[in-house]
Amino acid sequence: ADAPRLTDDFMAKLAKEYMQGMGITDTQYLVVRHLETEHPHFHIVYNRVNMSGKAVNERNNFKRSDKVVKAIKDKYGLTYSPLKQKYEDKIPEFRDKIRAAIYGCKSWDEFMRRLDCAGIEVRFHDDRDTGKHIGVKFTDGDITVNGSKIDRHFTYRRLDSLFELNRKQSQGTSPVAKPKVVYRQQEPPKQQNVVEAVAEAVVGNGLDLFKVGPGYDPQEEAFAREMNRRKKKKKGIRF
Repeated sequence: ADAPRLTDDFMAKLAKEYMQGMGITDTQYLVVRHLETEHPHFHIVYNRVNMSGKAVNERNNFKRSDKVVKAIKDKYGLTYSPLKQKYEDKIPEFRDKIRAAIYGCKSWDEFMRRLDCAGIEVRFHDDRDTGKHIGVKFTDGDITVNGSKIDRHFTYRRLDSLFELNRKQSQGTSPVAKPKVVYRQQEPPKQQNVVEAVAEAVVGNGLDLFKVGPGYDPQEEAFAREMNRRKKKKKGIRF
């Protein structure tokens, strides 16, 4: 519907505003218009290394691209594609149904059965060499959408990891950290001899074993010992 307006100059202007909106300005780029189809369109090829030698920021480029394109369309009153509008209207519906289906889901088969009841078919993208699943798409028979376009959590790898985790949790084999119990063997109480026991008791009561009591006379003590020795000696003599 916009074909009469889309001259070379106007399309070049749109391409320039798109690049500015995406923040891709300090680099080389080429705009190529294609004429082999009925609907006018062009392609942009740009150098991912800018003039300063740094990589161009491509983070969230799909989401940013959608916002920039919508802003340009609204600015110039360009026509929205009926298929594009249908695609955008279906995304929230797909997202809600997939979120409901993955709750507690433990396998792809279970996931596919649940979505089939909701009117959505699951399709896989396989690796050419290994034949293993590496991507997933969803379709309702009208439109087909990549899982990553619906939600970044709906890629094949993330969904597969989620199903594996749910399966382990249901089997009680999920890697949950368990508290470590350390058993320590208690040593038997040390047996004290009589001398150690008395010494501990005396010291524990604040007494000093080496404190000399009042009235102590070394000479008197020596005299008493000598008299005791003589008495024992006399008892051993018989007449």
